[in-house]
Amino acid sequence: MMNAFIACLAVCLLHDVCSTPTPVSWCYHRPSCSDAVWSIIAEKDCDGTQQSPIDIVTADVQANTNLTAFTFTGYNDRNLN
Repeated sequence: MMNAFIACLAVCLLHDVCSTPTPVSWCYHRPSCSDAVWSIIAEKDCDGTQQSPIDIVTADVQANTNLTAFTFTGYNDRNLN
């Protein structure tokens, strides 16, 4: 009986170790993760490596000296519709 338990436990543990994690996918089309709920996402979830589908390759960035200064307004206002 104990051998069967140990065998089952080993199979379960090996399954977890050997299985590949499910890749994270973008879900903008689902209400649970659309832009309407971005303001309530926990801050700890906003420090990962897959924060946006925009891949900015910083080595390829070119400065544009014709751009003028800008100011963000209303970005902290949660009452915007």
